[in-house]
Amino acid sequence: MARGYRVERLADVRPEWGPIRHVMAAPDNTSFALIAEPAEGVHRVVFGGRVIAETGPHEIMPMSLSFDGTKLAVAKRGRGRGEPTSEIFVNGEKRYDVPFETVYRFDWLDDERLAWSAWNTDDLRAKDDTIHYFVNGEDVTGRLEFEPVLMDRMRHAIHLKEGDRACVIYDDGSRSTPVTVPPGTDRFHWFDPFWATGERPERPERPEEAWDGARRSVRVRYRGVSGPIFDGIESFGGMRQFALNADGRRAAYVGIRYSGVARAMGRAVGASLSRIEGEPRGLSKLWAWPMALLFNPYMGIGHAYIEGSRRYFPVDHDREWKKGYRFASDHFYTPHDELVVTASGSDGLRVVIDEDEGPPFAAVENVRHLAAEDAVCYLAAKGDEILRIVAR
Repeated sequence: MARGYRVERLADVRPEWGPIRHVMAAPDNTSFALIAEPAEGVHRVVFGGRVIAETGPHEIMPMSLSFDGTKLAVAKRGRGRGEPTSEIFVNGEKRYDVPFETVYRFDWLDDERLAWSAWNTDDLRAKDDTIHYFVNGEDVTGRLEFEPVLMDRMRHAIHLKEGDRACVIYDDGSRSTPVTVPPGTDRFHWFDPFWATGERPERPERPEEAWDGARRSVRVRYRGVSGPIFDGIESFGGMRQFALNADGRRAAYVGIRYSGVARAMGRAVGASLSRIEGEPRGLSKLWAWPMALLFNPYMGIGHAYIEGSRRYFPVDHDREWKKGYRFASDHFYTPHDELVVTASGSDGLRVVIDEDEGPPFAAVENVRHLAAEDAVCYLAAKGDEILRIVAR
């Protein structure tokens, strides 16, 4: 089914801002902040079409965009006062003075409440009573705690505890049902039913990888279904990423497959290295050096060929997509069980929904399903333009 794409031009990137290194987008992609790096270690924050903050070389500057996308807060260490202080700015205007030199956790709890934790480097950070929590400049230590957490590779959330009640604030601003936290519970167990009730909940079924050592291949099994055979499963920086649909009946992932020639080359190299190990030292060096030059991961043309043949194939439970990409990531299901993947090819990055390819762009950010529009939405870069794309 052909999809319709609504394109909205949000802004133009100006050359004087410097190379763009990161985009911080609002949940609905109607607003965003740009982090540019005009010089090594120097970061410039652009919001609303203007530069609102800039760091010195390799300075740390926490920042947070409100859920409605109208307020960008940044924290900077105070200068020239002789005592440890920090300053907090909202949309470029100074809003709060903080009597501590280090501002660490720094997030909006909702569209009006900005929270942060702070301490001095001379304090013993291992002691909880040296960390202070603030909301809109008020010290709420002992009454409120929060901690940013990663939900998966794409999404973050905030664990919040006020009094004896705790909830999860998701990155779209929505919240989980609050739970009661027993006295003395540390932040690692706020949402652990066993800690509160002594009952261990049943662990949900998760996808499993079944490796075939003889064939050097792997396949994923989930709910009695075995997926296609691959050379590997993409780990996205070391952590396997499986996406489940809303009812948990389907699992999506990305499989890696090399060309037949590349696999044959790999097997030949492995067999040769095994044989070299049994040869006399002088003879083994004679064979090992050419192979090292050809297949080392830094400049070997053999290694480059093998890696260049690698393709990434999204899998929707038991159905492998027909097309493989140079890279594929950030996959998730919509409420309608459509699989959404961000994929790259020779012409750029594109969002693919159930194998229906969207237009290519130089960059794609913050791909998500918007319930309000019942559509997939993301930011894209085309030349100097930043666009908001809605696909339905």
